[in-house]
Amino acid sequence: MNMEHAKSPSTLSLGSSGAFQKLKDRARSVDRFLSESRLNILGQSRAATTDLTHPIATSRSFQGTNDPKHLSDPQGESKENVPATKSQHSSRQSARKPRRDGSLSSADVQKSSARWRSPSISRSVQRNFQSLISFLFERKHDARKRALAEQLLWTALRRQETALFGDILNQLQDPPLDLNRCNQFGWRLVDEAVMLNYPAIAHDLFQRGAQETPSLLNKNTRMEALTRALRGLDAIQAVSQLRTNPNPRLLVAELAAIPSINILQQMIHNVEKTRPPRNYLDKVTIEAWDEDAVAVTCLTRTESPGIVSGFKVEWCLDGTFTNNVASQTFRDLMDPPRLIVADLAKDQPYYFRLSVANLAGFGSPVLAHPSPSTITSWRDLSDTTKGSSYDEALLILQEIVDGTLQLQHKVQRQTPSTDHEPSLRSVSRRPSIKDSLKAIIKPLNRTHSTFDGGLFLSCLVIKDDFLLLCDNLSLPNQLVQSQFLGTVTSKEYARLHKLSCLSPDFLVTIRNLLSSSKETSCDLCYPTVQALISLQSWLCLTDLGLLYIHPLYDHDNNISMMLLIRTLNVQAEDYALPSGLRWVHIKEVEALSLNEGLDPLLVMVSSTGIQEVATFARSARKKMASGLHLSFLELHCTVDNVAVQTTKGRPGMLPTVKLRDNPHVTKDEWGSVLQLSTGPKGKIPLMAEQVNTAWHSLRRILSMRPHDHENPYLFEEVVRIDDQTAILILYGDQAELRSCSISEVQHKGLLKVAVQQMEYLFFQTYHIPLWLAYCQASLVQESLAVHLLSRQRQVYNEAAVSSTNLKQYQQQLHQLQTSLDEVWNGIRWMPSVVRQSTNRHRPRRHFHILEPHHSPLSPPPRPPFLKLPNIPPDNEPVQKGAGQLQPERLCPSGFVARQVRRLDANA
Repeated sequence: MNMEHAKSPSTLSLGSSGAFQKLKDRARSVDRFLSESRLNILGQSRAATTDLTHPIATSRSFQGTNDPKHLSDPQGESKENVPATKSQHSSRQSARKPRRDGSLSSADVQKSSARWRSPSISRSVQRNFQSLISFLFERKHDARKRALAEQLLWTALRRQETALFGDILNQLQDPPLDLNRCNQFGWRLVDEAVMLNYPAIAHDLFQRGAQETPSLLNKNTRMEALTRALRGLDAIQAVSQLRTNPNPRLLVAELAAIPSINILQQMIHNVEKTRPPRNYLDKVTIEAWDEDAVAVTCLTRTESPGIVSGFKVEWCLDGTFTNNVASQTFRDLMDPPRLIVADLAKDQPYYFRLSVANLAGFGSPVLAHPSPSTITSWRDLSDTTKGSSYDEALLILQEIVDGTLQLQHKVQRQTPSTDHEPSLRSVSRRPSIKDSLKAIIKPLNRTHSTFDGGLFLSCLVIKDDFLLLCDNLSLPNQLVQSQFLGTVTSKEYARLHKLSCLSPDFLVTIRNLLSSSKETSCDLCYPTVQALISLQSWLCLTDLGLLYIHPLYDHDNNISMMLLIRTLNVQAEDYALPSGLRWVHIKEVEALSLNEGLDPLLVMVSSTGIQEVATFARSARKKMASGLHLSFLELHCTVDNVAVQTTKGRPGMLPTVKLRDNPHVTKDEWGSVLQLSTGPKGKIPLMAEQVNTAWHSLRRILSMRPHDHENPYLFEEVVRIDDQTAILILYGDQAELRSCSISEVQHKGLLKVAVQQMEYLFFQTYHIPLWLAYCQASLVQESLAVHLLSRQRQVYNEAAVSSTNLKQYQQQLHQLQTSLDEVWNGIRWMPSVVRQSTNRHRPRRHFHILEPHHSPLSPPPRPPFLKLPNIPPDNEPVQKGAGQLQPERLCPSGFVARQVRRLDANA
């Protein structure tokens, strides 16, 4: 290996600064490294002869034969037609090695090469892809940028790099990418994802508007196209054109549009073995959608053989489906699927049936219920109310918790003792010299301090205007990870939100389940549980309070903190103050935060605002008044999540304005609200006027600009919060979804909370027993799955636990997890609202807002000659004879009233 090859991996890391020419040189060095090390980015093994994407192989292969199985040996090729420099000639001689024949057997097709699917190869290829993407972001020519991005999409698809595929689609939006462009073989990205049986990538493409090729919708046409491509005629012609004019600056990604022989044979194998779906649909139901439309929904029974690529709805007036059968095919898939069939006749009995399609075509249809279905009018209250009964869900969740705990006791009771079983360290990798030195030096080091950096879990205990601090004026904290240079992901932060609600008994159970796999786990679950137990024991508190809306970071000192806030409303003698802790006034803490040498965690909280943090803790569990409310959903982009805009007075709920005391909505009232979606006609009903007036009040609360969300959309259902509270939800267009800084949101008096965290706060506020049961079941099931996986990695030579018992435990756990997901998804309403607001391909209802001066319920305009009295400030006394105008108030009926109070009756 030459020196250039040895230094080439260092060129994979692109610097944050530098000129464009330097960036291009680094990308070319990546290309040379990939070429010399024979690292195939398309997923072939090193032993494959037909490496069509290798720059060295393309310049000296295919000497006149069209069959890829009979390619000439690289050792005996002629070098007359290939001009090469001295450095290229030396690199080619070092790369020439004998290869085996490129013909593949059926075993190679059924079982892909394990070499290119190994994690080490995937990580190195991921680094190469990131370098190419970084080079792509700096390109100035739009056409070239779009072409290179499309080639990278083909490469990531064939490598099954789901995360990279999504990053390219999310970040490369200017210029827009054409997902429906065919390659030289006649199929599109979504066609190849379906034929390769990659459901995650295919579902992502379907959601982004990608469509299958119309000429490849049945099995025969797919087989003909794949067989024609397998002959290699088009691929050989493309490689021959590159051979006539070789370019040493050509990136490897520019050849990514040519599939390999392994990829083609894998697609042929998947198409051949796939059969139409049978017994896939479990229940098909019909719901009223509009005056002339219905919505068809379905539940699945088993896994589909292959990726579901379409639905077909058939309807007629005859139950036998023999005469005058109309049909509609839906290729734009949604999750969950809701298929809208429009242009139906009113007061006609229709029969509907649904069939599902995959690679092999449509399966047997399933009759929908109720049959026949007659469209009479819009749905009534029972159809517009979202979610099932919370009491019924609580009973089911308690049964799931009991079943999970029984399974956990059974697994731990049959687990062999640690004296006879091999430990996980014996089956894991051998520790390196660096790990051995760390183990020797670590006991000699001093105690880890907050000034050393890392990830900490802290608890801020507030009682009136006092904070509970240590004697050295530091915040009570526990170290989670010493060397933590990244950010806390949304998944880990959501897990901590659920862990903070558990009692110490459940935390100890989870710690015992995770203790066997703590050496091999890469997440922060086990150290977080350990830190929570230590904090509860230190502070003598079983409830550590609420989790703050986001982690706190100090990038200068490499400190990250997850903050818990607990507000005490008890007397001082009711809480036994632990040793080493004392109460400190908030003003004293704010004054000390300006001094140097103070605890960095306390400085981070003080810089965020102690009063802001305390206000969040007091108002997070504040409930709405009973009645019917109008709310608005506004989404913002964050680093790794989507956030929703809420108010500081109620962070666990959308911004709302009360309409009336009665939470129930009748069919006539819902129809009057829907009149605003088609434009006002004639006299506007009272319910529509109440919604219109409340929307203008909500705009003032959210400090909207005049042209922001002029005509919002109306959510299709009435969301029931509890038995006495319900809300109507409006949302804006997806085109108005933008990134908003935290300072900009706080300037308006609002908060930006992650969608998942706001949902957790909602259940903590309104349905505490339901939330506790879900946290207990989900966390114990997750820990039990990790424990069973660690047991499966060990040697099964013990009589107490066999592989058969482990499989039975895993099957029981999978059934419990499925039941928990069904119950939890049935009572959630926030995902449905977010899904409808971000889905551009489903029908929406515009909410046409009337101007305030057009509304008969708005206050009349003031005459020009009328002068209102001056309102004195709050600290000045009111003079005798002066009237005072009270602020506007929203009555339960929706009227806006102004009341002038006379201070002196004789004035």
